[in-house]
Amino acid sequence: MKSLIVYASRKGATRDMAARIARGLGGTGGVDLVDVADEKAAGVDLAGYGLVIIGSPAYAGSWNKAVVAWAAKHEAELLLKKIAFFELGNARESLAVKTALPSLYPGALAVAKLGGEIRWNKLSFLEKIIIKAVTKSSGDSSTVDQKAVEDFIAALVALA
Repeated sequence: MKSLIVYASRKGATRDMAARIARGLGGTGGVDLVDVADEKAAGVDLAGYGLVIIGSPAYAGSWNKAVVAWAAKHEAELLLKKIAFFELGNARESLAVKTALPSLYPGALAVAKLGGEIRWNKLSFLEKIIIKAVTKSSGDSSTVDQKAVEDFIAALVALA
C-alpha cells in the first residue's frame, strides 16, 4: 500500500523526521513526502494512498497553521483513509494535534509525540533570547525519543 507523509517544518527538524519515517516505510509499497509549503501540496490526490501520515512541529501548544489548513481542506477524504499523526516539540506539553485536528484525531490509528530539537543556528535573535531564558542553555539540543520514533515507524509498517 502506498503511503503519503504530509508535513510542515519551520527549522528543518520535522522535515528530517518525515524523511526518517519515509525511510522506515521504504519497503511497504512506496512513500511520497509532501511539504505543505510546496505548491504541489494543494493539489495532491489522496486516491492513490492507503495510509496518510501528517506531521507538524508544535510551538507553544499549536500545530503549524498551513498543515492544519491542508488537513481541513482534505478532511472528507482523510476520514476515509488510514491516518496517523506525529508531532515534534516539548515532550512535557500535551499533544497539540488533539486540538489542532479535533475531527480527525479520534480516527488516527497511530499518534506519536517524538520530542524535539533546537537548531540554534536556525533561530532568530528573539527566539534565541526566549529559548535561553526558558531553558537556561544555548546551542543545539535534542529531546527526540529514539525509541518512540522506532515504535511509531513499526506501528506504521504494520498499517501500511
